[in-house]
Amino acid sequence: MDMRSVRGLAEANARLDFLPTAAKEQMGVEVGLIARDVLAAQRRDVAKDTGLLRGALTVQLQIERLRARVGLLGKNGRGAGRRIGHAFYGRFVEFGRRAQTVVVTRGAKRRVRGNGRTTARTVTYDTAPVARLRRRGPNKGTPIGSPYKMRVSALSARPFVRVDRPEHDYQQRLAAFWAGLMARGWGS
Repeated sequence: MDMRSVRGLAEANARLDFLPTAAKEQMGVEVGLIARDVLAAQRRDVAKDTGLLRGALTVQLQIERLRARVGLLGKNGRGAGRRIGHAFYGRFVEFGRRAQTVVVTRGAKRRVRGNGRTTARTVTYDTAPVARLRRRGPNKGTPIGSPYKMRVSALSARPFVRVDRPEHDYQQRLAAFWAGLMARGWGS
């Protein structure tokens, strides 16, 4: 959940430009507490088959900007050092998947010609002559190591990141924060 979706946060950011540093730091702590609560709710709602997806949920705090990002952050399985690398399937759990037939190219070398904009994009698969053939299934008789078709079943969405959580009343917490500031005389 991106904290931009919390109602009242933009107004709070505009007001903080005129407040002392201590008030800004206190608002940063409040944003951190809200992000921690959201992370705990996401970890509670996520599917727990192996725990890998739960471990990939992270919080990114940007205290200077009073912003927090919570959820599956980072590139989907690409890039070194990203925590989401092996939990790429979180996207399928969150949004679901339609039933389809895909071409699996595991172990086959591919050559891509063309970029798809100015020239037609074509993919050719180089397969070395293999004596072993697949013995059963819908791809029976094709060489092992060559591309094959696989049916993928549909998966219904089980959202855990982008969920409205009415049990967390962020507006009330922000109102209490501003009331405390006004009581101390920082807002006048």
